[in-house]
Amino acid sequence: MSKKPDQIAYDGSLSEFLLSELRTFIRESSPGRMLPSENALMHKYNVSRSTANKVLNILSREGLVERQRGRGTLVCQRKVITYLLPCPDFMNYDRAESETARLRYAGIMRAAQEDNLAVETIAVSNNNDRNIINYKLLEHINPGSMVITDIWYKMLFQYLYERKASVVMSNKEFVQYGFRQYTRRWHSFELSDRSTMTRTLECLQQMGCKRIGVAGNYLLNEPHLTYNGYESWCHQNHMPIAVMDIVMRTPLPRKELKTWCLEKQLDALIWIGPYFNSFGTVQEMLGIPEDIVVFGWNFVPKYFPEIAPFPCSIVPYEQMGYDAVKVLAKRPLLPPVKRTYSYIFENVPEEFRQKNEQFYV
Repeated sequence: MSKKPDQIAYDGSLSEFLLSELRTFIRESSPGRMLPSENALMHKYNVSRSTANKVLNILSREGLVERQRGRGTLVCQRKVITYLLPCPDFMNYDRAESETARLRYAGIMRAAQEDNLAVETIAVSNNNDRNIINYKLLEHINPGSMVITDIWYKMLFQYLYERKASVVMSNKEFVQYGFRQYTRRWHSFELSDRSTMTRTLECLQQMGCKRIGVAGNYLLNEPHLTYNGYESWCHQNHMPIAVMDIVMRTPLPRKELKTWCLEKQLDALIWIGPYFNSFGTVQEMLGIPEDIVVFGWNFVPKYFPEIAPFPCSIVPYEQMGYDAVKVLAKRPLLPPVKRTYSYIFENVPEEFRQKNEQFYV
């Protein structure tokens, strides 16, 4: 016997349509506004009472509405996602970290709009110094707060832990001893730096490169999983190791970089440093010979349209920001979530792309 439309279970289109309609109603309503009753929903959308009740219960579990016995269902006060930034105007800076913050913020805003959440950004330091935190800006953080952070804010970990906030932390697969104990109940979004370095080296090797160097910021700081992955792969494949740590030097030491590349006789360079808009090739930007293949680590092509396309890896920061909001919005329904995100490769040989197809989804 076929089911009537109003008897379709939760995987049917009627319940999904009703959820969508009520989420739109909530998004356009002020806190305290009354939702239609179960009877009203039954008649307007031609659904059963059980379907109307289940949909309202889902919205209640998501924190979008409050069901009060004898009164009805009310729109809740909008919950707030707190996105931490190092300092004022940080997202306006012309640097890789700022590009990361902008991309993550785009994903946060998209998810927050879908779930009727407000978003606040807090610049925790006046001068981009994580050891000098303005705690007055964080006094409102409480057990109901939802915070998105990363390892840069490690001096705040104990504070967030003591405030019992719900936290999503993006990190590089490692949290130092002394801070790790505060993060055990947090959601963790990690980047597969070490395995991505292995894939990068395999890609360059497939392109015919035999002397591959790495240059960038703070590569020799311990622990640096990107460098560790490079060093381990070179040892296993009997390849020479060549590392240049530029430590955020401004302007870019182009002459030193060129001299170093020539001395090491490199035919490929993995660049983990800053990028600058400059017409021409990435080799011209770095000041190195054109015959050296450059692989851009954590490059964001759309922010540097003047640079000609070249092999690079991209972190899905926007997706990570989107997912962070979706995970936090389900609190307290979920236990701590741990996810590992892979870098996405662009402008690499088609044969390599096909072999690593799972990383392009």
